Amino acid sequence: MCIRDANKSYIDWEEYLHNQETMRSNAASFFGGAERRPSPRKGAALLQSRIICGLCGQRVRVNYNYTDRKEVKWYYLCKENIVRRGTRTCQNMRGDVLDAAVGGFVVAAINRENLALSLMVREQLRSDFEEADRQRINHIEGLRARWIWPAAGTWKWTRRIASCPVRWRPNGKPV
Repeated sequence: MCIRDANKSYIDWEEYLHNQETMRSNAASFFGGAERRPSPRKGAALLQSRIICGLCGQRVRVNYNYTDRKEVKWYYLCKENIVRRGTRTCQNMRGDVLDAAVGGFVVAAINRENLALSLMVREQLRSDFEEADRQRINHIEGLRARWIWPAAGTWKWTRRIASCPVRWRPNGKPV
């Protein structure tokens, strides 16, 4: 049972809920398999914690090598077989080459033609929404022209009121 504000606390309820959500999202970093959401880490590797090994299905790790000239080289290694079974790595790849290839693919996907196409689609959607808004406003104005708001606070048809004798109308006035 939770009784809020029964005792003095160090943090308020909203901060407590925010902390709980942060802990839930941090726990997702430790799930196994594909549902794991990796945490961002330091380093030059673009795809760290994002690659899954095509042979064993586990996450590929990054191995950084620092040279004497203060250059950093990184490799993507699947260390699952080494860690769990004591055998060789499934596969390894040079990080700079793989990152350049993936970066080139992303840039090619976001080229000028695709940007122009997406802007045209956005403009078409905007004009479609504006047209729908105009049609809605016209429909509402048409309804307002056919309906009146009598003093009693209920809606009545204009034609029905117009066909009634003046003494039966809610406001007692001719239409």
